[in-house]
Amino acid sequence: MSNVVFQITDITAIKLLLKEIGEERYNCALKDNGLSDMKPLTMHGFYIEWDNGNIDLYYRYPSGKSFKLMTVLGLQRVPFKGWELVRKNIPK
Repeated sequence: MSNVVFQITDITAIKLLLKEIGEERYNCALKDNGLSDMKPLTMHGFYIEWDNGNIDLYYRYPSGKSFKLMTVLGLQRVPFKGWELVRKNIPK
């Protein structure tokens, strides 16, 4: 089964969004998701996804596993341009 979503992987746009989020809020999001011990080491792996009216920040680890870090709907630095249509597999 799959679902069609919009994603942005532009590192520059994601850096601006992370600056707006701030270190404290970002660290809280990692802690809330149980990822405090597995902090992302590089910017390659972050992406923003729009699905069913929700805009969320995700990180895909080199192993291929992705985690939703936080909802970013309503933040000023969510990009308007550069969205790509992507088919996303939904686990059964």
